[in-house]
Amino acid sequence: MNKAMKILLSAAFAVTMSGAAMAHHICAYANDNIFTGGTGPINTVDGYKFGIGGSTVYLQPVATNGEGIGGGFFASGLGALRVSGNDLYVDDAYTNDITHFVIRPSSCLLTRDNTLYPSGDTGDGSGDAMAAASGKFLYVGSTGDNNIYMLTIMARGGLSVSVSVATTPAAPTSIAVSADGQTLVAAYANNQQLCAYPINAINGTLGAPNCQNTAGFPADISIDPASACVYAGESNPGASEVVALPLVSGVLGTATDYILGPGLNSSAVLVSSDDSHLYISNQGSAQVTTANISTGCGLSYSAGQVVADGTATDSPGQLSQGGGLPFVVTGDYSSVGKPRMGLFRINGNTLAPYMPGVHRLTGVPNNAPFSVVAIVEE
Repeated sequence: MNKAMKILLSAAFAVTMSGAAMAHHICAYANDNIFTGGTGPINTVDGYKFGIGGSTVYLQPVATNGEGIGGGFFASGLGALRVSGNDLYVDDAYTNDITHFVIRPSSCLLTRDNTLYPSGDTGDGSGDAMAAASGKFLYVGSTGDNNIYMLTIMARGGLSVSVSVATTPAAPTSIAVSADGQTLVAAYANNQQLCAYPINAINGTLGAPNCQNTAGFPADISIDPASACVYAGESNPGASEVVALPLVSGVLGTATDYILGPGLNSSAVLVSSDDSHLYISNQGSAQVTTANISTGCGLSYSAGQVVADGTATDSPGQLSQGGGLPFVVTGDYSSVGKPRMGLFRINGNTLAPYMPGVHRLTGVPNNAPFSVVAIVEE
């Protein structure tokens, strides 16, 4: 796999943090996305117990119920998602199933649910984005057969049989659900389009979409906590490009395109929990940019609002932060074939490395971690 290809690989992740600012540690997990051609070891999840001001413990790989594909493209929530409580969901993209884990927050250890939950996807795509609504419905953006599937979240975190709730015009590069649980937004990079689907609060089905065209190729999506603004990173290898759109009663407004800072290939974005900043991963330049959010979903950038992500060979994945805690975790695909995890502290208008050092992930080389999820234990 050449360097250009690796720049396009997304170590996308969804992150959810909860609890007070004086937490004892962070449990952070990566979907290792391991692929062995359909034979040999299955996919695994590993990660770290990051002590806040204390020790860091590596969490040994735990097998899922399926297998990954080894690589991937830009996506949101691709492979791991903490929906509610201590439930962790992992997408096995090669075998098209979802593995459910229960997290033990005090130790960060995982217990696997051995039930096989088919994702609905019937083809071998680039991995399936996942998003949840109101802790009740889990959605899968299928890149293998161009559908959005829904699974109901049952008691104790189990999942129902998947059903198609939308046929999509192209492979959904990513999907995201607004905080109010009323709207699902999908990005279609090949069509240069973002579409919003109303969610039926009773049964989780999706209504007819309303769509807006974009200047670039939308990849990862982040929706602000007020469910009023939609942002998407755009896969531009020559610039740090982001599109912003207002969201009013589930309807997308006109798209505004922004070039922000010196970064390259901005695949993933994250709105901060206080709705004041947008964090942007720049896979082409191994940087993370911070943009200021203004009224009306506006974005601006000032010199210095960018931080290097490890070394020049790293491709920072999707970024996320929640619960008011000032930490962001990254899952990086390294150009030298050694995936890793990063931990950053929010420092005013930018990010700063926290607990610097190389936090290696799976020992299986050349597998891109699809996503990272982090929770906070008080």
